[in-house]
Amino acid sequence: MKKLIYFFALLGIISMASCSGKSNNASTTEVVMVTDSLVPDTATIAIYEGILPGADVAGIQYVLELGQTANGDSVYQLSMTYLGANKGKDTTFIQEGQWGIIKNGKISPKSSSIFQLNDSAGVVFNFLDMNDSIIMLGQDMKLPQSKLNYSLKKK
Repeated sequence: MKKLIYFFALLGIISMASCSGKSNNASTTEVVMVTDSLVPDTATIAIYEGILPGADVAGIQYVLELGQTANGDSVYQLSMTYLGANKGKDTTFIQEGQWGIIKNGKISPKSSSIFQLNDSAGVVFNFLDMNDSIIMLGQDMKLPQSKLNYSLKKK
């Protein structure tokens, strides 16, 4: 998880350096941290990524890292980059919290599990595990009715 945070910090520094002396039309990324505390010594279990639809933006790039701390806590970091959100500039929000697995009994395929992400502010995300990908579920724990892509691929 530290690597991901360092990556975004480095990306911000590079973006600022590359924009110096250029016009205000250059595309940059603004990073906003929405986070609990960072947990050191976290082992990565899986990383999922993809671009999901977003209202009023070109899409939302998700990078989800599921991890486990040395003391056994299941933690996650979710980076959501809103593409072209702020006058053509990308804006990234980083959310962290704990995650768990809910056994699925209602959604097909029934043998799949649901990853549930919870942060300290009470924000909950649910993803249906499809082995090599996960599908974002609605707050009602149902699959999206849209034909748009709501899946993230495992890296």
